[in-house]
Amino acid sequence: MKPVLAFSLATLSGIGTAMPFLIPEAYLLGWVALVPLLFALDQRSLGQSYCLSLVFGLSLYASASYWIVDFLLLFKDYSMEQSLLMAGMFWLYCAQLPALALLLWQWVRQRTSIPDWFSFPVLMMAFYAHFPMLFSIQLGSGQSQFLLGLQGLDLVGVHGLDVLLCVVNLVIFRVLAGYRWRDHSRYYAATLLLVLVWFGYGTWQLSQWRQAQSDWPTRNVAVIQPNESPILGRPPYVPGYSLGYPVEIAMTESLPPQDLVIWPETRFKGYFENPIVQTAYHHQIKHLGSPVLLQDLRTEPNSQTFNSARLINANGEPIGHYDKMKRVAFGEYLPLVEQQPKLKRWLESYLGDLLDDISRGSGPQSFQLNDLSVVPLICYEVMFPLFVTQSLPSNTANTLISVQSSNGWFGDTRQPWQHVLAGSLRAIENRLPMVHAVNNGPSLVSLPSGDSKIIGGFHRTGAFSATVAIPTTHQPTLFHRLPYLLPLGLPLLLLLWIIVTVRRP
Repeated sequence: MKPVLAFSLATLSGIGTAMPFLIPEAYLLGWVALVPLLFALDQRSLGQSYCLSLVFGLSLYASASYWIVDFLLLFKDYSMEQSLLMAGMFWLYCAQLPALALLLWQWVRQRTSIPDWFSFPVLMMAFYAHFPMLFSIQLGSGQSQFLLGLQGLDLVGVHGLDVLLCVVNLVIFRVLAGYRWRDHSRYYAATLLLVLVWFGYGTWQLSQWRQAQSDWPTRNVAVIQPNESPILGRPPYVPGYSLGYPVEIAMTESLPPQDLVIWPETRFKGYFENPIVQTAYHHQIKHLGSPVLLQDLRTEPNSQTFNSARLINANGEPIGHYDKMKRVAFGEYLPLVEQQPKLKRWLESYLGDLLDDISRGSGPQSFQLNDLSVVPLICYEVMFPLFVTQSLPSNTANTLISVQSSNGWFGDTRQPWQHVLAGSLRAIENRLPMVHAVNNGPSLVSLPSGDSKIIGGFHRTGAFSATVAIPTTHQPTLFHRLPYLLPLGLPLLLLLWIIVTVRRP
């Protein structure tokens, strides 16, 4: 195959893999998008494989995360040239994920006798599960609209779906490449059986969970969308409102009493900083008669600042707080240099207002609201399947997952949709309802069956209420009990296989 054709196929694969993240209804592309790349990589050297995979990664991330340019234009006020340069560096780093994964796969193919049907999906899944990314995402996250294909997530999480996607792509490649059936009949038969079992389980579970949800008691949960424009530093006062009477209070007043009202992650409120503001909030929330979950920055006496959520019950009484644990690298902290003061100060002077020095929270939290347990997550945290699962209590009956986000810095792009749709998979993995409140929308209710409902549209302002079915009795899913079974178990098994194969005479 000529180099031009190989690079064209790698680019085509990258764009095809990105399409489900841009157009969720195009989820079927995820089951075939890697096939052109596999043709391009066939019988290539390690150096050629790395270059082709890098092209694949660049086309994938430049297509799926084009919004990083808008982010830099809005957040740093860079010129278009500067934004494109910084975005290019970001895409180049992201492209290392598939490039290194596929480079290692080619090495395994050339140096060991381990079959592709095991090494290819395991390495791809492992890199997508553990490679340090600024915005974490998995291949299976693009399948958010394919409900039959998502039901197995309660067994193996999105990592298992990554494995299945890679296995199916590899089988299609081998069939199209003319691999003889009789030489690989067991592999083809096993793959066909795996697909039939996966989708058979999906058909059964989707029906079961939809029926179960219809029998559960419901709660009225409201989301507030101020639709505030992003701004660095403390926001100016809005005419008619104050720190003690923010627009969120006024929007909440427009609602009848709710079982829970969730305010999204927004600009600085002064709630934790000013006792007078706290008193005003507590008094007004008591008058409203609805519990409110809010978010604000909180500073300790030792000057540590936390991104925090607080639940205030219907009596106006605060119920603890939760400090965000998964922080955004280079936005909320500087990785690797937190203990290097000189280097940290230099980077802070370069990043300027791009950086809020946020400390890491001490652990997960669960707010008890009468018989309802509310597990809070803040923005970025919902993208991490293992983290979300470990944040849940062992007894998940009467549990609701809440997420508070603000995506205004990404402008009018697909990023907010990618965020809420990818995060919605956590509801299936743990078979729990989830409400995702987003400042600028879209705000989403996700049910254990995988069904999702937009309750607050993109760039809409208002208070939006929904009835959410809450499980009264609930057994933790297999993924909840054994979240590391695939993302750690399979790579360790592959590593042992490599060691044994390489050392064998």
